[in-house]
Amino acid sequence: MMLVLRAEFRKFVESARKAPLSQIPLLVFLYVFFWLITLATGLLVSDQEPMFLIIRHSMLGYIVWFFAISAIGAIPQSIFQELAWGTFEHLHLSTVDIKAVFMARALVNTIQNMLIILVFAMIVGLIHRVVIFENWFSSLVVFLIVIPGVYGLTFILGALVLLVKGMGNWLGLINFLIIIPIILPKEVIPEILHPILSFWPVYQAAYLLRIINLGRLPWPGQAFAELVIGSAIFFTVGWLLFGVADAVAKKKGTLGLY
Repeated sequence: MMLVLRAEFRKFVESARKAPLSQIPLLVFLYVFFWLITLATGLLVSDQEPMFLIIRHSMLGYIVWFFAISAIGAIPQSIFQELAWGTFEHLHLSTVDIKAVFMARALVNTIQNMLIILVFAMIVGLIHRVVIFENWFSSLVVFLIVIPGVYGLTFILGALVLLVKGMGNWLGLINFLIIIPIILPKEVIPEILHPILSFWPVYQAAYLLRIINLGRLPWPGQAFAELVIGSAIFFTVGWLLFGVADAVAKKKGTLGLY
C-alpha cells in the first residue's frame, strides 16, 4: 500500500512540477459554472437575500460537489477507462490488493482536490470580496470526515462499473445529479427528504459547512454525528461491494472485455 501511495504521489508531484499551469483551464471552468449555479440559486431564494450571502451559500455546496465528482473521476471513471482499454486485468497481477491501489489513488486525489479547493476559494473570495471559510478548522474537520464517505460512494459506483456493462457512460450524468440537493437551499427541498439526505455524506457535509460558516451557531452535534455515521456506512458498504464485484468480474472473466 505504501509503495503504491508513494508512486502515485510522486507521479502527482512530477505532473505539477512539469506543468504548473495545467489547472488554469479547470479553474476557469469551475468559476464560470459556479457563477451560473449562483445565478440560478438566486432565483430560488428571497429577493431580500444579499448577493454575497447567496455566493457564500452556493460556494460551500459547490466545493463539496467538486470534491465528489473528482473522486468519481479518480476511481469509477478510471476503472471504466482501464476496462475499455483492457488493462484493468493487469492491475490484478500486482502483489498489492486492487482496492489498495485505488485507495492510494484516492488519497493522492484528495490532496490534489484540497489544493484546488483552497485556490478556488481564494479566487472567488478575492473577486467577490467575501470570506468563504470563516471557520477554517471546523470546515477542515468536516472535509476530513466526509472523505471516507465520498470514496465509499465512488467504490459503490466502481462496483457498478464492474458489474454493469455500459455503466461508465452514465457517470457524467451522475455528476450533475449529485449537484442538485447540494446547491439547492434546504428550504426548497421537500421535508420528507431531509431525514434521508442527512445520512448522505455529500449533502450533509455541505449542510454542515453552511451551518459552521454562515449560521453563527454552536457546533451542531447531531448533524456532526449523522455525517460520521453516514460516512462510515458508505465507506464500509462501498469497500465490501467493490470486493464482491471484483471477485464476480474475475470469475466471469470480463475484466478485459469491456
